[in-house]
Amino acid sequence: MSLKRRDFIKLMKSMNIDPTTFSEEDIRQFEQGQVIMSDSESDSMRDSVSIADIENFQQKRHNRGGDTHDTVNMKNVLQLIQQQNYSSVVGMQEKQIAFLNAEIKRIQAANDADRQRIFANHRIETDKLLSEIKQLKSKMIYQESQLPGIREALAQVRDMLAGLVPEVVYLRLRDMNEKEMPIQDWVLVQVWEIVYPFKKEGEFQKKEILALREELRQITEKHQFLLNDLEHGQKMMVDREEDIRRHKLNYDNARKALELELIKSQEELALLREKGARFDELSRDYKRLEQEKFLLEEKAGFYQNNQAGDKARDQYKAQDDAKRKGDLLQQDKEYLTKENIQLLEKVKRLEDKLDRTEKEYLEAKNQAQEYLFQLLNSKTDQTQAYEKRIYSEIADLKEKHHHELEIAKQNLVDIYETQIKFLKDAKEEIQLRKDNLEGQVKEKSILYDHLLIDYRNLQRKIDGDLSEQRIQLRLKVEELDRVQNIYEDTLANLKAMKYENEMLREKINVLKAEYYKCQVEAKEQMSGINAQLQVAKEQLKNYEGIEREIDDAIMKSAGNEYDAMNPLLGFMGTVPTSSKRRIQQALNLAQRLQAKQRESEELQIKLREKQQEIEKLQEETKLQRDVLDKTHQPHSYLVAHIEERDREILKYKSLLKKYDQDYQILKAENDDIANRFMRAEEDLQRLRIKRQNLQNIQNILIGIATGSQNDMRQNLRSAINEMSEALNTKTYIDPQSAMQKKSKKLDLFLDVAQNNQQKQKEQEGPSWYSKLKQKQKR
Repeated sequence: MSLKRRDFIKLMKSMNIDPTTFSEEDIRQFEQGQVIMSDSESDSMRDSVSIADIENFQQKRHNRGGDTHDTVNMKNVLQLIQQQNYSSVVGMQEKQIAFLNAEIKRIQAANDADRQRIFANHRIETDKLLSEIKQLKSKMIYQESQLPGIREALAQVRDMLAGLVPEVVYLRLRDMNEKEMPIQDWVLVQVWEIVYPFKKEGEFQKKEILALREELRQITEKHQFLLNDLEHGQKMMVDREEDIRRHKLNYDNARKALELELIKSQEELALLREKGARFDELSRDYKRLEQEKFLLEEKAGFYQNNQAGDKARDQYKAQDDAKRKGDLLQQDKEYLTKENIQLLEKVKRLEDKLDRTEKEYLEAKNQAQEYLFQLLNSKTDQTQAYEKRIYSEIADLKEKHHHELEIAKQNLVDIYETQIKFLKDAKEEIQLRKDNLEGQVKEKSILYDHLLIDYRNLQRKIDGDLSEQRIQLRLKVEELDRVQNIYEDTLANLKAMKYENEMLREKINVLKAEYYKCQVEAKEQMSGINAQLQVAKEQLKNYEGIEREIDDAIMKSAGNEYDAMNPLLGFMGTVPTSSKRRIQQALNLAQRLQAKQRESEELQIKLREKQQEIEKLQEETKLQRDVLDKTHQPHSYLVAHIEERDREILKYKSLLKKYDQDYQILKAENDDIANRFMRAEEDLQRLRIKRQNLQNIQNILIGIATGSQNDMRQNLRSAINEMSEALNTKTYIDPQSAMQKKSKKLDLFLDVAQNNQQKQKEQEGPSWYSKLKQKQKR
């Protein structure tokens, strides 16, 4: 017997499966790794799509030549193949799930039957053991009821045999002749013969009791072992039920996930079919437009041949035709870009779908491996060969799917190459137009900059002239007012200042006297407070010394025995303090200390107030001295004029603030306009590039249309590459030129602002003049 068969039989025994369930042929196939499938299962695996259908379709597509309808049909066929393959795999998985569910149900039924059988056997054994225990207990009770009588009889016999000889003497006397034996020995022998059977029976009863006790112990141990075995079997059955329930849930979840994936794939297939129908309609429209274009070109050539003399009219018509062509090419470009985006999205979706199918394949593979492992633990090795066959078929389907995807990608690449070639021709035409427009924009921008510079210079000159005229007018008006008011102001100010000076001198003298008086009083009070504080400190030190000595005395007296002659006790008796007295003293001291603190705080507050008053008086005296000095100076008549100038300076400062705010607003607007101009230039640059791209694409399309069909097929790939390069070219805007223009504008604006600030500074006057005015105001 091989190892596999031995393991398989062990597994069947551990799972309580009947060995007759599987035949020898099935076990042999399990050993070889083979699985027998039904006809329906094999047909479902072969009913996907035949290779001949795919080859016929590829041959038809090759004969028709790179038509766009072939790609759409190929996509539809690929989608159908994928759907059929997916449905076949789903069908196989569903069959496998149904088979596993049937196996689970069968195993559950077998487990239930085994459980019931084990419970019935255990119940029978427990009943037997209980009946035996009852019999033993009844027998034991009966023997225990007879123990008192037996004990009494034994006591009587023990009393009777107290004077008997030992058993060895009895055996020796029994061997002697009765005639030769003395009467006393004969009586002993007779008594021994009467007692000896009872003695043997007692020994036998003892042995029987010991044997019954040992049997009872063995039965109880066996009962306990069976109970433990039953508990272990119950735990095993619970674990097995949980495993089966968990496996069933996993199978249900996998089946539901596969159903959801099938629904999603059907929805995607419907969407792809709709898109394919739309693509067919668009391709038909595109062919119709190409035919109309060709007819129009023929008509245009015919008219050109008939009207060769009228060149101007031909040029206008050519321009109109070119415009219409440009519009048509623009529409074609937009349509092609949309189609390109849609095709790219399709390719991405197909790649994502391929990745998802691979992931799903890996997940299905992992699930299948788990199912195999569970089935090996539950039943047999049959599913291994079945899974191998599934894996091989899935690998074949995967290879087919990859091959079909590569064909679809190649068809898409061909379409993209043709579109790119057309777009390259349009790009070249747009590039030429862009260069012409760039030259025109540069010339216009240069003229615009020159005009701005001239305008700013003129405005600057006008502002300078106006500011000079205003300054001269203000100077003349100020001189006239100053001459009229100097005399009156000087006389009135002189009288008022003299009177105020005398009043302030008297006030200063009074305040000085009060200040010196308060200072002396504050010093005296501080000296008294300091003296009191020193006295209080000394008293506190003495008190702390007394307290320390008292504590030392108490500690020493507490550490020694009582001694009437101890001097510490006498000292403690003579100390005039007690706990209450010390508390009273502490409270009195605290009250006195708080009162003194309040007095000192009040004195400090008064001292601060006096110092503040003194400082105020000193400041007032300084101010009065300054005023007196100014009144005695000969240039006091300029004070009123300076005050008026100060007022004007304040007005000018307020105007300057307003101008600064207006400057900030204009600066922000200028920055916004500059940014908009830069964005407009970038948009113009992009438009030029797009026009050039469209011109290039148009040239490519015209070249393809005028060429033969063979040349068109040969040059199609190169044209598509040129169109892709034209579309992939990014717009480039020279940042240096834009920054230079912006810097020129900012420099002009800053020059105007600096000139305005310099004029305002000239109007305000020098710094020493402003400082003098501030001091006078204070």
